[in-house]
Amino acid sequence: MALIKNEKRQGQADISQGRATGEAYFFGDYRLCPDTRELSRNGQPIDVQDKVFSLLAYLVENHDRAVPREELVESIWAGKPLSETVLSRCVMKARRAIGDDCDSPQFIRTIRAFGYRFVGEVMIKALEECASGKLAFSQSDGMASGPLESALLAKTSGSTRVRKWPIVLMIAVLLTLGIGTGLMVQPPSESQTKTASEQKKPKPVDLALMPVESGSGTTQDLSEPVTMLLDRGLSKVPWLNVMSLSSSSEVNLADYPSHCILSTSLNQTAGNYEISYTLEIPGRPTMKGEISGDNPFLLADEIIVMMGKMTRKMSLSGELDHL
Repeated sequence: MALIKNEKRQGQADISQGRATGEAYFFGDYRLCPDTRELSRNGQPIDVQDKVFSLLAYLVENHDRAVPREELVESIWAGKPLSETVLSRCVMKARRAIGDDCDSPQFIRTIRAFGYRFVGEVMIKALEECASGKLAFSQSDGMASGPLESALLAKTSGSTRVRKWPIVLMIAVLLTLGIGTGLMVQPPSESQTKTASEQKKPKPVDLALMPVESGSGTTQDLSEPVTMLLDRGLSKVPWLNVMSLSSSSEVNLADYPSHCILSTSLNQTAGNYEISYTLEIPGRPTMKGEISGDNPFLLADEIIVMMGKMTRKMSLSGELDHL
């Protein structure tokens, strides 16, 4: 796999990653806040992986220009050796998060042999003007200026005295409706609590995938497609952020202290195949195992399912919160 080298293009300017702080970016139905690392659509939060959010935020903040691939690697991955597939997959996940399509992009456009550019119309507002769940306050009178408060706390013309009768009337109506229809706040039932727990989503897990090593009786021609199958399958697991490393000799694993590292080896004996796997998790005991069968590609599928279940369980239990 080709690595993206951090080489500055001729004429490329030094541009710092950060721009003005305290700003939120609006495009389409989406709202992005780099400072709070929040992405939402029509007020509904969207859960994205850390690197995916960083890439999307960087492209949005620099929407006035095309951004080279090398600059993205330097800014988001701190210039670490990175394969083309990792960057492309991160862009793909960013597009998926905002409902974009690479064939007819509305937001992220690929600039062939260069990089990417955010082409959507962007509106920038100060965070205090659009903080979700908070009311905006006027410095002149210190009163809440949200839509409901504006209706209830209407000012009389030429006076700062608030009309109290609409408030009293509104409270009386709400109380009447609440009592008459039994709309009282009830604690969640045991079944509701159980359902919410079962539907809890695992936190994103960073997984560094080493290429499959050719063991006894196997050739590179067989280990390479198995590596590609593992890469493609694990990347489809929603909570896994897979970084496919090109080779152990070119990458120092100590540079990835927050990643779970999956290493595999393929062996063949008398028509039978065996895949040995090792899952290294920083700060936890190494997990090892092996599976065997007559089809190496079916074995790779088993590894994908196994790693998906294993990382999901550890993520939900909090075993990976230290990463």
